Amino acid sequence: MGMLTSLMAALFKKGGGKGIARYAGLVQLVLDPELVFVTAVCNACHVSKQAAILDSIVYIMERQEQTIQIIKRGITKSIEETLDGGTLFRENTSVTKLMTAYAKTIGKNYLINSLKRLVTLLFSSTEGFEVNPAKAEQDEDLVENLNNLMDWCERFVEQIVQTVDASPIQFREICHHLQRETMPKFPKSQHMVVGGFIFLRFFCPAILAPQQAGLANDPPTAEQRRRLVLVAKALQNLSNGVQYGSKEAYLNAMNEFIEDYQGVLYDYFDAMATLPDDFVPAPVTPAQGALLLEDSDLPSLHTLHKFIWESREAIAQSLEKDGAPPTIQEAFQAVLEQLGAPSKA
Repeated sequence: MGMLTSLMAALFKKGGGKGIARYAGLVQLVLDPELVFVTAVCNACHVSKQAAILDSIVYIMERQEQTIQIIKRGITKSIEETLDGGTLFRENTSVTKLMTAYAKTIGKNYLINSLKRLVTLLFSSTEGFEVNPAKAEQDEDLVENLNNLMDWCERFVEQIVQTVDASPIQFREICHHLQRETMPKFPKSQHMVVGGFIFLRFFCPAILAPQQAGLANDPPTAEQRRRLVLVAKALQNLSNGVQYGSKEAYLNAMNEFIEDYQGVLYDYFDAMATLPDDFVPAPVTPAQGALLLEDSDLPSLHTLHKFIWESREAIAQSLEKDGAPPTIQEAFQAVLEQLGAPSKA
């Protein structure tokens, strides 16, 4: 924490700066590679506000060209601290939340180009999809509906696996790091961790919320939402390598889909985790280097400023409870003192 201590000392000795410069201390807290401050912010943030706050945090990290470095460090640390490979990146930790927010930010166009047309076709389809006898109409053919569902799941998989070259290079860099770091300790989880990032944290949430993800212009109807839920669940099971069981016996026939496409999906995961021959990694830049701050950064900085001010007690309590280094706790208090209450504009 020596870097953070010296930066904060220099910042406040000079009076903290004015305008955009006064946010330097807050930015440096966000850039802490151990994610101590980000974790405290997430702990203090209600789930309904987390997406907006994490978007601001990702924006700040990306402006300083630190996002990939911080995510990679978080991935490595998580693997080092995990005892069971089956639980890797399954919980909502600071690093998984950061990965989700980052994927949503940089993958928006990729997502739309990959799935919007397919979602539109799914919505306009007149085929039956309901496979639960308790929810189906009395005259519905459940076998035909199951075949329709399986056909659409296959179409989604076949579309996604063709998009490797169109995916953001940052996706492949994260997948590469996930697989490389996981294999020595948990070789059986090498595909699960990649699938967890791509499906659990990117494709499936977007399928379940198509309007917010840009995959649909209007909110889905109840029937359309049901179709999306069935497809997303099947894709998630396929990604996890988990078959349907007694809990949803009416879906057991979908295990044929999982068996048929497991190898296809694992090949896709391996391709996503393989960097192109001409890939040149971005140089590792120290977080203590000169900060890039411009007036265009103010909206994200103000959003975060407003939240940490309103949640200052909860953040301070989280830092103390989690045993945050005194330098981080002192730096947070110094940032609050310097920034004060945010403007209402």
